[in-house]
Formats: sequence, structure tokens, C-alpha cells
Amino acid sequence: MFQLEKEESLNIGEIFRQTKNNSISGVSNRNFSLLGDPSLRLAMPKLQTKISEITTGETTDTLKALSHVFIKGEVVNTANDKVTNFSGTLQAVIYDKEAEFITLGNENAPFKFKQWHNALYRGQATVVDGDFQFEFIVPKNIVYQLGNGKLSLYAYDKSQFIDAGGVELEFVIGKSELNPGTDITPPTVQLYMGDTTFRNGGITARDTRLIARLNDTSGINISEYGIGNSLLAILDDSTSFVLNDYYESDLNDFTKGWISYPLTELTPGKHTITLKAWDTFNNPGETTISFVVTDGNDIVIEFFGNYPNPFSSQTTLFFTHSRSGDDLQAAISIFDVAGRELKTQEFLISNSGYQVDLLELNTETDFGKNLKAGLYLARLVVRSLSNGSKSELVTKLILTN
Repeated sequence: MFQLEKEESLNIGEIFRQTKNNSISGVSNRNFSLLGDPSLRLAMPKLQTKISEITTGETTDTLKALSHVFIKGEVVNTANDKVTNFSGTLQAVIYDKEAEFITLGNENAPFKFKQWHNALYRGQATVVDGDFQFEFIVPKNIVYQLGNGKLSLYAYDKSQFIDAGGVELEFVIGKSELNPGTDITPPTVQLYMGDTTFRNGGITARDTRLIARLNDTSGINISEYGIGNSLLAILDDSTSFVLNDYYESDLNDFTKGWISYPLTELTPGKHTITLKAWDTFNNPGETTISFVVTDGNDIVIEFFGNYPNPFSSQTTLFFTHSRSGDDLQAAISIFDVAGRELKTQEFLISNSGYQVDLLELNTETDFGKNLKAGLYLARLVVRSLSNGSKSELVTKLILTN
């Protein structure tokens, strides 16, 4: 499956043909058929990533608990030459040593196997002219016995539609730094539902996402080794979710990162979610967010208004709604108190946020005449292009001299 011919991976038809020809003889070969296009190729990177240097604060390549680690590398071709025209983004995951697992044994005898399972760092770095580097602090929660870890790498250059992948196993993880410094400050945690425009206590659909922004000078612990130090979300003080696999550090900055966790089939009504996070020194931090789940999947306009209000010449009309992330079609109509329509305008909003700033209204240019001070009405109609549901709301605009 991983063979290359003229720097191209084999198509799945050729992989299947060689597999059957090289497998054991007998009737078993007849039990397998290829369903699909045999000319398709596996989406494997044509280029490779290569690590050139791994150092810590003690100028050693052994990654210890609370080590400050610096890693350098490059993107190379099949001839092991650096690809100097490759510039893009690298995604890196560091794993602790292999751990032993066992199958359930429901239909066969239980089977023991090993895999790299416990991630210690997950982040991104910039690749410039084929070179990359990144840093992080190893969390306190590791297996202290010395052994080989795993560094998994994937890089992509959007401008050229090329990518690179690789793995590094020739480094050791274990023990603990003798003088790692001190950190007694807990991480900061900010929570949102759907997207970062969400306000505490707002509304959301039954299917949404928990968004978290985490920040700590020592980095966030994502290790599952040990008890009680995982990234943990608790819904309504009853249901918990471990979010270690959903955290990723910022580009070129291990001290900050994001979580985006899908929540589905939430029950209508009021809810709270508390997120508990630990930094690499095991200092705990937590915060709680409140939200209201609407009944059903139809879009609901929670609030429609403008700021400033009252206003003298300019104001921005905005709304909040329950289906963050949907593509929306919206229309605004402005009326005077006598019911005469003064202005109407339609909008298409792609990948909408919880709060949508829809229109900046200028009383001197948008109406073809100067409006008198007084009360006006704005009517908003919003339709979700995802499921066709529609909602509308009216707000009051107060114009002063």
C-alpha cells in the first residue's frame, strides 16, 4: 500500500491485484472483491517531513516531564533533498510511549496489542522555504519510565496543493526535569456555543458545538495519563466529556489554543456546561457557560436590535439566532410609524455566527432624503438555507436630531 512507482502511490486496483497474487493460495482468495474505481489512488503525501533537531532546556534529546522542548525539521523529497519552495502549515502531535491494550473478545479470544495513544502536545507551526520549528512544554503527567515516543507530522502548502507527512520515533520520553521552574497560575478558559460571538445565556439549536479558548504560559495539559487532570466538560453537573483529543495549540504559540467539540441532540430548555482545564504544571482552571436550547431545529431569532439606539445619523442593525454556522438568507425593511416602507434590502450570509451585524444604516445616504427625528420600525426576516426554516422579528429605531 505504501510502495511508490515514479514518485506516485499505487492505485487501489494495482494494490488489490498484487495482494491477491502474493497471498496464500486456495479458496480464501475468492472471498474478496474490489468494489469501486480501481484507478483511484490513496491520498498519501508525495513529500516527507524530516526532523533535524530535538533539544530541551538541558540540551538533551530526552523529553522529560516539564521539559521545554524545541524541535526543528524540514520538508524533503524522495531523494532526501529539502524542498525550498514549500511554504505552508505543519500539524504536529507528540505521543508518550506505547501502551498496551486488549480487545473485548466478544467473538474471539481477547488479543493484546500496543499503540501510541496518549498525546502530550498537539499544535501547528509555519513552514517557510521547507523549514519549520516549534516548541512546547512536556506535561507533568507522563509515564516516567524511559522509552521511545512518537512524533507524527503533516504539512500542507495550499498555494501549490502539495503536502508532506512523516513520523519520528528516534527520541526518548521519561523521567522528570530537576529544575523546571515554577508555575502556580491556573489557565484561563473562555466558553462559547457555536462560535465566539455567542453571549452567555443565549440560545442555540439542539445540534451545536462547544467552543473553548484556553490560555496558559506553560501550555495546556492534554495527557490522559494519571487521574483527574484531563480536559473535562460537564453538562448540567451530570454528564461529562473528555476533550483532550479536541484541543489544538495556536499556530506558532503553544501557550494558547482552541477546543471545538460537537454536541448533538441536546434537550430543549436551559443548560450549563463547565469546562475544567489543567496546565502542564497541573494548575487547575475552570469556567461555566449557560445557554438555552430551542425546541426543534427551526431557526429562532433571539434578538433583533441596533447600536447605538437612539442614534443621530448612523446605526448598525444586528441579530442573534439559534442556528450558528448555517448559511442564511435575510431581508430588512424600514418603515415609518405610518407604515410607509422607506427602505428594503436583502442579504446572503455564509457560515453565520451567533451574532450577525447585518447593516450599517446612514440616514443621510440610505433613504435619498433626510429623515425627521422620531420613531421608526425595522422588520427582519431570516431563512436558514440548511433546513428552510424561517423566523421574523420587529424592532424600534429611535432617531434624534
